Amino acid sequence: MKILTSKLCPVCNNFFQPTWHGQIHCNMKCYSKSPKLKEVAKNSILIKELAPGNKWRVGSHPKPNKGSFKTGREPWNKNQTKEKDIRLHYKRPTIFKKQDPRIIGANNYNWKGGIIEINKTIRGIPEYLKWRSDIFQRDNWICRTCNNIGCILNAHHIKPFHIILKENNITNIDDARECKELWDIKNGITLCEDCHNLTKTKTLK
Repeated sequence: MKILTSKLCPVCNNFFQPTWHGQIHCNMKCYSKSPKLKEVAKNSILIKELAPGNKWRVGSHPKPNKGSFKTGREPWNKNQTKEKDIRLHYKRPTIFKKQDPRIIGANNYNWKGGIIEINKTIRGIPEYLKWRSDIFQRDNWICRTCNNIGCILNAHHIKPFHIILKENNITNIDDARECKELWDIKNGITLCEDCHNLTKTKTLK
């Protein structure tokens, strides 16, 4: 470890033992009376006089504000049309709202000829509800596979419902009411919700 030699203070002309290598004055009082600090203070006063209204630190220099908009300067997009502006050429992807006529019915990409709508309408007519209740009464409101009682029951078609519609070319409700195969109780069976989910045709229902 190096031992620092004693130095002479330029203000009070007294010798002192420095605590660090760059120390010039013996204490803060002598440092405040040093001529170098007075020159820095004079420079800061001159800077404030040159740029009034701005608060500068001691010894700092005025810098132009590059980010602000200067008066008299023309904007970058003056006299520019939409064709010239590059940023306006980007087209946002079209987002369709629900019940938009551009994506309803035959205009939809997943259109299959209106089969799903016919299935829903047939399942809501009184003939279908009567066929469903007759199957439940015949099976005494019990699941035929697991004999479960007091659960949610479903009337399952032994011959799939969509196959009957295709074979008989059913396209409207009047054709469905005339078809006897749809309302045959022998083609139905009572299943609980868990057993009905295990059937292969449940995904098509």
